[in-house]
Amino acid sequence: METIKIFGHKVPDTDSTCSAIAYAKLKNELGIKATAHVLGEINNETKFVLKHFNVETPELLEEVGEGEKVILVDHNEAKQSIEGREKCEILEVIDHHRVSDFHTTLPLYFRSEPVGCTCTIVAKMYMENKVEIKKDIAGILLSAILSDTLMYKSPISTEEDKKIGSMLEKIAEINHETYGREMIEAGSKFNVMTEKEILEIDAKTFEIEGIEIRIGQLIALDIGKIMERKDKLIIEMEKVCEENKYNLFVLVMTDIMKNGSEVIIVGKDKSIGEKSFSIPKNENSKFMDGVVSRKKQVVPLIYDSFK
Repeated sequence: METIKIFGHKVPDTDSTCSAIAYAKLKNELGIKATAHVLGEINNETKFVLKHFNVETPELLEEVGEGEKVILVDHNEAKQSIEGREKCEILEVIDHHRVSDFHTTLPLYFRSEPVGCTCTIVAKMYMENKVEIKKDIAGILLSAILSDTLMYKSPISTEEDKKIGSMLEKIAEINHETYGREMIEAGSKFNVMTEKEILEIDAKTFEIEGIEIRIGQLIALDIGKIMERKDKLIIEMEKVCEENKYNLFVLVMTDIMKNGSEVIIVGKDKSIGEKSFSIPKNENSKFMDGVVSRKKQVVPLIYDSFK
């Protein structure tokens, strides 16, 4: 039996990594050979999560070959996926994002739900298949939910995320508030990172009407320290735009304590960012109260600016 490769998006975050691990574990429990993979180096938050629950980091996967069988988790857009995706056979997609530029030649199982985290869906699939969720898997599933929903404070958080999270919290035997703060703090040690590394912590590329837009997000309990490096970050963002031909780079620096984000924009199509976030023409950033979700707040604002 051929082994199925399961992976999330490029620049893996906690949800894309943990959903791949947990879903591969479920498949194996059901008698289907599957392995979890990541498409890049995992970030500090995810390293903290896997170490805390003694779970191995998935093997790096750089490309897929002709006819290989794969399952996509936490993404479906081609720009965010693996090299050679068009050559492989996609068996399933498990996701919680918008569906974009997606088509296959063969039928598949496609499950997309409007919840805050892919791991919420994966946890439900364990229950639907009557497979026990072990403590370590419960821990990483809960970690991803807390990460994606900003400990249930993000507008993408749903009652279903909270319900599933509460169940997982009991299995994992942790307090989600205490643990969640530790996890976020572990992921926001920006003082030991270069500007380039900071910009790649959690960044995704979106193509809108032929315009390539890179959107990165940093999450911290307090962004005061990272704001001191704003000018250096802007220089690096401009460099990244030039090297990768991005029309616009948007960096969202989310402050959990203030429940808002500093939004920074650079690029040759900076005017799109100015229109999207009402940033004055001669400025490149603005603090936006209540804006903490890339998926539900930042991306829709950009799409609306094209209308």
